[in-house]
Amino acid sequence: MAVQLTKHTQQGKSDGSVSVPENIFGLELNKPLLHWVYKIKSGNMHGPWAHTKDRSEVRGGGRKPWRQKGLGRARHGSIRSPIWVGGGVTFGPRNTNNYNRKVNKKVNVKAILTALSSKAKDGDLFVVDSLNFEEPKTKFGMDLLQKLKLEGTSVLIYGVTGEENFARVFRNIPRVKTRAISRMGIVDLLNNQRCIISKKALDNVIKNYADSITHIQKVAEETGRTAKKAKAGTKDGFARTTNAKS
Repeated sequence: MAVQLTKHTQQGKSDGSVSVPENIFGLELNKPLLHWVYKIKSGNMHGPWAHTKDRSEVRGGGRKPWRQKGLGRARHGSIRSPIWVGGGVTFGPRNTNNYNRKVNKKVNVKAILTALSSKAKDGDLFVVDSLNFEEPKTKFGMDLLQKLKLEGTSVLIYGVTGEENFARVFRNIPRVKTRAISRMGIVDLLNNQRCIISKKALDNVIKNYADSITHIQKVAEETGRTAKKAKAGTKDGFARTTNAKS
């Protein structure tokens, strides 16, 4: 069963509908999955910029500040100890740490398609027949957003490489981001309320993700069957053991 999405012209007028596969744009919302993938992906975007020096890296402090005994003061070996002002930092952030975490390809695909399905269901996904503008003028982009009633909202726009000027048309409009469809990611999808996608970009999504989602569904079905068999085998074994004891 297909999902119907309304198609619009470049002028923002309704121009029929587009049928898209249900296994791509009709997935159920999975909030834990979206949160988990978003958290990892957004975390991977932050580089390890913060860096502190420990006591061995702070300049100075090579001489013992005073002798060990006889002065009535606490013993110290260096003025660069972490308990001294101007000393090193204990357990501070280091730029040598690697905080990147991996997301499996199938999980990432499932998260992206779940986000797209959620936007399609809520009416926040707009299909435009073409984003190939004749001139790189912001006026064309503003007119399209006004006709679609998307002014003042965060909008993510996806196009393909062959569609000229679409990035420049929307570049100066606040709260609007443009991306090539090859860079589709969960962070952009969740950070923006609405999404505009060209017909060519939509076809690209269907082509790229159709095989992946079919494979994911097959694996899920096989896993479910295996789990049922294992559960049934456990029950049979328990019944045999009970009968033997009795």
